Amino acid sequence: MSKAQITQKLLEELYESWEHNTSCFLNQICEQEKWDKDELQEVVKSLEDRYLIKSRGMGWNYQATSNGVVYIEEQGILPRERVAPNKQIRKDILRALAKFRSEHGRNERIHFRKLCADEGLNEMLFLRNERILCDQGLIKTITIGCFQITDEGMRRVAG
Repeated sequence: MSKAQITQKLLEELYESWEHNTSCFLNQICEQEKWDKDELQEVVKSLEDRYLIKSRGMGWNYQATSNGVVYIEEQGILPRERVAPNKQIRKDILRALAKFRSEHGRNERIHFRKLCADEGLNEMLFLRNERILCDQGLIKTITIGCFQITDEGMRRVAG
């Protein structure tokens, strides 16, 4: 199997692990797919150097970074219909937080459960995707479970 094919398979597995908030043990995938460990190590190093994946600790336990999730979505590695709910909820979160800020002021925060109830957002999708928006500097966590949109997030919504 080529390095490109290994890369694609790894990114598919890592996205699935991100979606389900589970661990992705690359050594198990390597054994199942009968890959050469040296080639796998080269692919992993390349993905780490590009900040698309990171180790979750001991062994070959890895996760996709926020940049990695967005990269996977933008590169079309997975079918459009599979990634669409995640991309859409991030837009919906930004719109909802922008609306809240416009109505309540720049310094106010809202708990995600209230925001989801008020705006009809799926809580599980919110929780899966809030880290990506935080890492992109578009929203921020103020206290546990409470969020605000940033100025950059407001520009993105207006843009």
